[in-house]
Amino acid sequence: MLDVEFLQDLPATLAQPVVYRYRSGLLRGPLKRALLAIAERDGNEVVTCTPVELPYLSAADGLFPSFVLCDWPAGRSKISELDAVLAALTDRDRPLAVLVPESHVLFKRPSWPDAGRKCLVVEEPIVSSETLDAILEYLARDVTVGIDGLLDQKAFRDYFERFIADGGCLDLPGLKQQFDRVLLLHVDPETGIFSDVGAMADRRASRNELLRPLRGLVGSNDPRMLSDLLHGLAARFPSGRSGRELADELGRLSQNLFVTMGAKASRGRSRGIERARETSGHLDQLKTNVSLWTAVLLAWTPRLSAIGSRDSATRPVADTSLVEVDQLGREFTRRMSQLDRGDPLSGLWSPVEQVIRLVALEGEEPETVQGVLARALARELGEERPGEPRWIGRLRLLLAEQAAMDDELRGGEGDGSVRRECQPSQDGPTFFEHVIGHQVAVDGLRRRLRQPESGTPIILCGPEGVGKRTLGRLYAKGLLCEVATGEPPCGKCESCREFERGSALDFIEFDASAAHAPDYVQGRLLSDIRYASFARHRPILIANPDKAPRVVDMCLKTLEARSDVTRFIFTVTNLQEMSPAGQSRSDIYRLSPLDRIDAGQLAKRFLAEDEAPSDERIVDLITGSAGGLPRRVYEACRTIHVTGSTTFDGVRSALKLDWAKVAISYCSALLSREKIDYDCLELPSGWTASAAVSRVLLMLTEIYRVYTTGRVQHPAFLHLRGDPVHELATLLKTRAEESGLSVQDLWSMLAQHWAGAEIVEPMGFLEAGLEARVMIAGEECPTI
Repeated sequence: MLDVEFLQDLPATLAQPVVYRYRSGLLRGPLKRALLAIAERDGNEVVTCTPVELPYLSAADGLFPSFVLCDWPAGRSKISELDAVLAALTDRDRPLAVLVPESHVLFKRPSWPDAGRKCLVVEEPIVSSETLDAILEYLARDVTVGIDGLLDQKAFRDYFERFIADGGCLDLPGLKQQFDRVLLLHVDPETGIFSDVGAMADRRASRNELLRPLRGLVGSNDPRMLSDLLHGLAARFPSGRSGRELADELGRLSQNLFVTMGAKASRGRSRGIERARETSGHLDQLKTNVSLWTAVLLAWTPRLSAIGSRDSATRPVADTSLVEVDQLGREFTRRMSQLDRGDPLSGLWSPVEQVIRLVALEGEEPETVQGVLARALARELGEERPGEPRWIGRLRLLLAEQAAMDDELRGGEGDGSVRRECQPSQDGPTFFEHVIGHQVAVDGLRRRLRQPESGTPIILCGPEGVGKRTLGRLYAKGLLCEVATGEPPCGKCESCREFERGSALDFIEFDASAAHAPDYVQGRLLSDIRYASFARHRPILIANPDKAPRVVDMCLKTLEARSDVTRFIFTVTNLQEMSPAGQSRSDIYRLSPLDRIDAGQLAKRFLAEDEAPSDERIVDLITGSAGGLPRRVYEACRTIHVTGSTTFDGVRSALKLDWAKVAISYCSALLSREKIDYDCLELPSGWTASAAVSRVLLMLTEIYRVYTTGRVQHPAFLHLRGDPVHELATLLKTRAEESGLSVQDLWSMLAQHWAGAEIVEPMGFLEAGLEARVMIAGEECPTI
């Protein structure tokens, strides 16, 4: 029963224990008061207690009839305490009530289903089409305006249907706030008639109320528009949003600035040459402003994203995010005033480069909002123009350089195409006993298959490439298996063969982060799964739900129903970003990277299937490059097979680890006691500046690791002839002694120097190398 239904039709007496599962807790107070009123009406003495006291207070009759009320907050609980409360709920027929948050571990205990059947379970509703009528009736109960016929107006209900479908809210507080707002603005207090036109126009205008001040702030450099922008964001997110959502909203709005520039340029060309000349100066200034705003926004994205993710248990509020947006706007205005006095991005280049590097490494469509924004900026900057500011050229070079770096790391052809995920199909395990590693998760999934009546969704969480989707598919295959004896999947029945061919009718898999995912779930999936299944189960594997929490919440109506057929499987990278409701209703299995032994076994399996060389040195290169991630192990083995590499040096080259020798030569010159030619410190041929800095830092880190532990760890430096890294560690120690410093102090100086270097051109790399020589030996830095 829903709490809104319970409060509208209170029972005359409480004949069985009551368990209230609340999410937001909006109606927790009213429901508690209603329970107390019923108890007092029955002549019971109300006794409030803690969970520890509940079993004892409800165990025997006292001198006076009593009603035991336990308000159980979230937090850690002992297993014995949980089981004692569940036993009390199961065995007692006297009036008692327990108020528990939805995410509480109580509902994960095996004995909860039995206890739940013997209790009156009252739940806070998930906002959906199915619960909308009950919620609206409750909300309308206390309204004082002429409301008698409002709920009968189809347009009124349709408005909230569309509001929910558009992702307007998925919780009770959000719907109540919108309900109150609509009553105030769009319902005639005298007639009670709802104005659909006004409400729709109000929703359409909300985006314009954000675009207009943003265009004024960026295009006209009008600081007064910042206040309007903040008010617009507060209205756009009245119930609060995380900093990440706010950063995405600003990113989407900023994409419109590029559209504005394109439209103005098109209008100028259509009006002839003279008009184009008149507008060219304005467009150049607008381009400068938009480029600066975009760069500052990208640099600010990590700061905004951190808001609301530090404590996932606390609902983020708009005020904290808006303070950061206010600082962002003020910083942009301040830097706009520095356009004529030098580099307006001074001090921001490092965070800008960090964000651009992250979005450049996006592996699959759809791109993040920041990725789309960075691409729009790179496209708008285009080719170099005479007389443009130096910082514009530096920004263009940074965008192009990161694209090149991304292509190099992925082994691409440089055509700008998006790399498709390399997912083993026939090479993946066909039985659970073939899975290497992840033993806890494998054992848990096998137990679930032995008890297929468990309809609780599962979450497989871990880093990209750890094997979440492979395990999820194997579990789905087991659910569809028709084997009567033995452990599923059998690999022999028709269902298993169909699954292996990719033609299983009752298996659904999609990526929640895809642009079309919400439309697919709402328009097709939720309706399709209402129909009967050809098999005992219908597994639905949803990848990346943490990147689109709304998709999971849209599926909650199915989770609510506890379907005997549908089985949801979520594969999640960042569990913190997934819907709390989805987490609380699922069993969670955490996957970690494989250890070196398991990763080596997996590499040998893949190499043997391709008849590729598999000596221990090659296996070490693969496992070191893969970082314990099965997908990377597979990709490395496939690269070796495709390139036809048969020697150790050939494998090093195929895995793009042959840069290590150049890095060793460079660091040898850097640490050398002898005078050197400055050519030795120039940017190595074929390297980008950012790649060179990253590799020097890796080299320095490896040198210090070898000095402190005596072991080489990075795969690029494994099994090199002559043990050059140990030689460099010895040289670092010698130079430190000559300088009167400890090895740690000298290494820290060098590492901080290279980590803080803002280099986007070859000359800057040479200067950084010469400055490092000065730090080591106190040489006079030459002028170049």
